[in-house]
Amino acid sequence: MRAGEVIDRVVADGVRKAVPRGEWKRTGRHFVRAVNDLSHVVEVQASRRNLGARGQFTINVAVASVAVGRLWRDPEASDNPAAWQHRLVDQRIGFLMPVARDHWWPIDEQTDVEALGRDVETTLRECVPRFFGHAGFQSCTALLGDLADARPISGFLVPVSELHAVLLCHLGRRGEGLAMLRADLDEMRAKNVAEGVRRGYLNGAITRVEALVHRIESG
Repeated sequence: MRAGEVIDRVVADGVRKAVPRGEWKRTGRHFVRAVNDLSHVVEVQASRRNLGARGQFTINVAVASVAVGRLWRDPEASDNPAAWQHRLVDQRIGFLMPVARDHWWPIDEQTDVEALGRDVETTLRECVPRFFGHAGFQSCTALLGDLADARPISGFLVPVSELHAVLLCHLGRRGEGLAMLRADLDEMRAKNVAEGVRRGYLNGAITRVEALVHRIESG
């Protein structure tokens, strides 16, 4: 059995049992559920190096919003909440496990697919409710509250100040959000002059935020 076929079996059996029908909608290797004005996403990610019967996969969990993603990153982005443009918080499953580091399940010719599916199901049953149960992941307003109060958030959430500003704009506080973005621009421009070694990275960030400010002002 090829690695991709094993992953699809795990998705259909192990993952599906942990994220049941009715509550979660499946599209390919993504599972999505709506929670107020946010979406919760479980994604099975195969390694790009998978070849034949050998490979590996991991699982990502994310908090997403199509409306915020279109405002923040791409007004023409699809209406699929699992699309990367709409992800506000991302986390690898391994960092929610006791190992607390990136975790990939290996696959080869000897893989017991049923045992692998059970392991994935058990992991998701333990980790998914804990991650998505965070109070700040229940609505855009709650997430904004976490950011405003600098509360700890599990997951990759970069850049934080940019998301904070976009959420303000999305929730009707456009003046405050634009002020935050302009302050970020002023800080980056000052660094661009003082730290020439980082100029390439900062130029890209400056261009991105300038375009964001223009989009919000024009909207």
